Amino acid sequence: MAEVVGRGSTAPKGTLQFPTLGTGVAKPKTDNLTDVINAKIGAAGFNLGIGGVEDVGIDDFLAEMTAAQRKTVTSILRKAGYTIRSVENFNTLVSEEFGGADTTSFNAFVKSIRSEIIPKEAKTTTDKYAPRIDIYNVPDEELMADIDEASLGSIGAILSDEEKAKFLPISKALMAKGTRTSYKKGPKGEVVTETTPQFTRELGKKAVTKAIEAAPEYKADVDRKQRVDFYSWILEQR
Repeated sequence: MAEVVGRGSTAPKGTLQFPTLGTGVAKPKTDNLTDVINAKIGAAGFNLGIGGVEDVGIDDFLAEMTAAQRKTVTSILRKAGYTIRSVENFNTLVSEEFGGADTTSFNAFVKSIRSEIIPKEAKTTTDKYAPRIDIYNVPDEELMADIDEASLGSIGAILSDEEKAKFLPISKALMAKGTRTSYKKGPKGEVVTETTPQFTRELGKKAVTKAIEAAPEYKADVDRKQRVDFYSWILEQR
């Protein structure tokens, strides 16, 4: 550092010298700051970039999300046509539909979700096609009847009401996905419609069947049903 000269000093003033580009020896202040931070938290912690955070898995990110943050995301999803009834429903929907969202921060997460469900501003209004989600609400009684069919097919018996209540959320979570209809322009400027049914009652039955067959408490029943079905098939071949 140059000597500080008092106002009344008679010491001669020297000419200020600036090093030419690339020849200076002093470290930039940002480099000094990097050294200090690296000494405190390690180079790996700082090299992520200013304000950078490691990208965590979607499930871990959802587990750490606050109630206020879930409310914000829920509002966005509902405006896009999604139906959300519970935290479990929220986690399932976001994990499956937006598993690739940016989880480096909550703001980045919201921005990436918006970019998926809200079309970016186009040059002309004819270039904008918002996706539509149609929810087919099935009464609980009908969903319970579908669970009966699933259990008959997997274990050969109808579950009790208490047992069926454990599988009802599976059907409801699937139902909340609805049917997604998206629009885009084709190569000749025509509107191309893509409809993806993410819930049907048959899909609901398959999801419940899979859950029953994977449940440890029904393993013996599932094995017995498979043996009976195999024996019946053998008899039919005669």
